[in-house]
Amino acid sequence: MSIDKIIPEDQVREIFSNRLHNIDATQESIENYTKYVIACQSFLSVISDEFLKFVNEPNLSSNSLLVCLFIANDVLNRTRYRHPMIFSAFLPSVKTIVSKCSKSDDPDIKTCLKQIIDLFNETKLLDQSLMTLINEIYNKNTGTSQMEEVSTLLEFTEYCDKLVGYEELEKVQEANKSSYDVRRKTLSDHMDLLRRVCSFHTDQVKKNTEEKAKLSKQIPESVETETKPAKYLY
Repeated sequence: MSIDKIIPEDQVREIFSNRLHNIDATQESIENYTKYVIACQSFLSVISDEFLKFVNEPNLSSNSLLVCLFIANDVLNRTRYRHPMIFSAFLPSVKTIVSKCSKSDDPDIKTCLKQIIDLFNETKLLDQSLMTLINEIYNKNTGTSQMEEVSTLLEFTEYCDKLVGYEELEKVQEANKSSYDVRRKTLSDHMDLLRRVCSFHTDQVKKNTEEKAKLSKQIPESVETETKPAKYLY
């Protein structure tokens, strides 16, 4: 006999509420939560409501929100094919968590969240429309990626403008020794600018690599899904 046949609805609500308020980021804790969700799926509306209620608590910390994202990922991965109703019930929570978590003032939280979103993009656990919305929410609330892209583009545009000016100067004043010295300095400035632009991208690649390594140490290794291998966030 399944659990949902022997305990009343109010007790199920209390059990899942207590679990969420005391859960941690360990693999065992997250997997046990998912197992209870599947065992009590006759109370799915109660369970999903409690989860969304917890996620929307006004004073919930960003760390707790990240743990909720780990939980949602585990539930979605384990129910995607065998329990589609559970999958659909927990799907909306992802958008809510990303929206709240991306507003955090803690740069480490934002970095970790970005890595999780990148993994969502890679594993394609979510459909494309939801994934697009989640990326837009993150970018809107952080503004980091757009600002970096615009800054780099402006620098490169400035470099191109200066280079065009240098070429015109070379045609008009080619025989002038003093102008040659000016052109030589200008070219040196252009090369310095180009090196800074290239260095920016190199530093970003290095930073992303280090952040992924850091994230992989923070999040426990995953367990295979019931019917199809999937990459887990912890």
